[in-house]
Amino acid sequence: MRVPACAPKAAGLAGPAFAALLLLASCASQKPAPSPYEGSWRTEGYGYLIEIKGDRVRFDEESAAAIVPSFAGRLSGDRLSASLGPFGSLEGRFSLEGEVLVLSFDDTARRVAGRIPSFRGDPRIAAGRDRSNAAVFDALWSAFDEHYAFFDLRGVDWQAAREKHRPRALAARSSRELFAVLSELLAPLR
Repeated sequence: MRVPACAPKAAGLAGPAFAALLLLASCASQKPAPSPYEGSWRTEGYGYLIEIKGDRVRFDEESAAAIVPSFAGRLSGDRLSASLGPFGSLEGRFSLEGEVLVLSFDDTARRVAGRIPSFRGDPRIAAGRDRSNAAVFDALWSAFDEHYAFFDLRGVDWQAAREKHRPRALAARSSRELFAVLSELLAPLR
């Protein structure tokens, strides 16, 4: 039987029942060391907030209008595995470069994030749960306004697109109608 480092030496005492009791008593109060990735992080660009607690990882998308849940996964050591629902899965690896969290995906994409205080009390979280037409439109429009880099390349006046499509989005009578308006808003971005 392998004895964990937290177990004191049993000087001259024998028996499997005693050994098991001794191990439970001596190791019960010890907690695993926290992961160096534990905490809240904000990516440079891309609008992601990352929260890591134990082996759970949660990604939220941030804009001035809302913080919207994006996807969640599990961390095993430095490895991230996440389900993207109908869009498949995501595998990545975390590392630290000084105080910067680095997330790498298949050696093809790299995101860096800085540590931030917890954002769980941010009022934009409530806005991200709001499913009204106005809240959904504003969250989507703001996310692209803040993080999309190719409006000029695509010849899109994003402010004019807002003025054209927002009244139609607010007037939509079903999620299907709202989806059609949002699709038209995004179509010029290809």
